[in-house]
Amino acid sequence: MSHEFCSNVCSLGRFPYFGVQIGKQCFCGSSYGLHGQLSESKCNKQCTGNPEQICGGSSINSVFALHYPSNNAYTVLKNSDISVTSTMDSSWPAAAQSDADCLLQCSARANCSGAVFSKQLLACRLLPFAFPPASLTGPGWAVFIKT
Repeated sequence: MSHEFCSNVCSLGRFPYFGVQIGKQCFCGSSYGLHGQLSESKCNKQCTGNPEQICGGSSINSVFALHYPSNNAYTVLKNSDISVTSTMDSSWPAAAQSDADCLLQCSARANCSGAVFSKQLLACRLLPFAFPPASLTGPGWAVFIKT
């Protein structure tokens, strides 16, 4: 566990806060402060992945804010011209005429971290986490992740 590791995990879900506790636990959240602020001296556990950092204490979180760019820029994570199939749910819930249409739908939702667009199916799957689902099916798809 380290601050970087926990922040990377929480940024997949675009959470505004992450917290580390007892040197080895990571928490992601949309708010903090329910129990109030404690003295920093209570945060005294070294991070197991980086002993130069402090990762909270016993039942006490060190909390940090995450910041994301305000623009709606996307990175192409993967393109495929082959079909990928799985026994998992493989529905494509949204119709889209183009990859731009799909990304516009993603940009309009606060909980969208990326999208998968199938040019042959003219379909779009919005992703709450910046990680493609294991159940991608359909020919000619591309995965886009918000940057």
